[in-house]
Amino acid sequence: LYEKLPEEQINKHIFLILDQLLKGKSLIKNQEEKDQVALLCLRAAEKAIKSSDFVTASVYLDHGVGCLGGRYWRDQYHLSWNIFNTAAEV
Repeated sequence: LYEKLPEEQINKHIFLILDQLLKGKSLIKNQEEKDQVALLCLRAAEKAIKSSDFVTASVYLDHGVGCLGGRYWRDQYHLSWNIFNTAAEV
């Protein structure tokens, strides 16, 4: 679903897409794919914050942190910074 949809449809259905991806999170072994899930978690959290749903936002940010690799500050600095900064704001 995620790979087939255009960007505007991903934004519209991000919670559904992410919930499906998170159910199979343990099956994702490739770090690049995990980074994509972490980015989607950040986007979903930002959307939840806009709706004042801070509990949902923090859950997605938690999942996003869990998807980052062991050397996330080195390998994915900007993504890591955005996730942790958003989590601090929530």
